[in-house]
Amino acid sequence: MKRREGYLVLEISISMLITSIVLIILYSLLFTSMNMYKRIYSSIEIQQQGLEIQKHMEKELSGDIEITNVKTENSQILTGKEFELTKVKSIYYKSKTNFECNDCDELFLNKKTKKLFIKRMGYKSGYEVGDYIDDIYISKEKDGRIVNIKLELSKNKQKHCIEFSIYNDDIGELV
Repeated sequence: MKRREGYLVLEISISMLITSIVLIILYSLLFTSMNMYKRIYSSIEIQQQGLEIQKHMEKELSGDIEITNVKTENSQILTGKEFELTKVKSIYYKSKTNFECNDCDELFLNKKTKKLFIKRMGYKSGYEVGDYIDDIYISKEKDGRIVNIKLELSKNKQKHCIEFSIYNDDIGELV
């Protein structure tokens, strides 16, 4: 009879090595696919969130609305009819038809939570409009009739930028 004691240990070690290699490959595939799913999901979510925020901002700032002043990141208040693209944390606005009311509605960005809120005049708290906002930039052109807004959003290292313009109803005077 032949002795086969050495072959059994060799077969076990080779099968363990092959099994561990297969498990490492499967784990790396799972880990990679989970990261890819997370990136894609985050990218889609911030794009959808950006569109929702854009829709709310257009609804709030269009029509007979006038932006009265803007508070920048360094707490400077801009009140001019025209200004260049500026990083802001609050936008104050009110209806052109209701100028006798001194209180303004406010769109403000909470940098800690990365959320945008609308605060109505006369109320102490506001309601949330959107998430994942890093920065808001705003500029006014054509005597305040055109407002350009740029939103920078991010989630899980995915970044998205949305730029849009809001035109007032009396746009016919521009042409």
